[in-house]
Amino acid sequence: MMKGEVWWADLGTTVGHEQSGRRPIVILRYTEGLVISIPLTTNIRRVKSEFNMILYPDTVNNLPTISVSMVSQIRSLDQRRLGNKIGVLSSDDIQGLDFMMKNMLALA
Repeated sequence: MMKGEVWWADLGTTVGHEQSGRRPIVILRYTEGLVISIPLTTNIRRVKSEFNMILYPDTVNNLPTISVSMVSQIRSLDQRRLGNKIGVLSSDDIQGLDFMMKNMLALA
């Protein structure tokens, strides 16, 4: 599992505004059986948040539909929550997510 890969994941049940259910995620890091990830949603209204970014389907990322990356909901998952690999993001999309994460975490 590498940074920028898109996988199906079962986020299970959650509380409040947390993303739940089966959905695509973007891998940020894999270490010791844990996957640090960004969940995706098809709810385009969520793009209003300053830390969300639209991802458009293409033949490399293989997303089923236009999706919004929810950078503010970075989450660690046990690797057993992952299903199949869908595809991989472009380097431009990965750079965009990196930029948003740095700003959200006040690292930039």
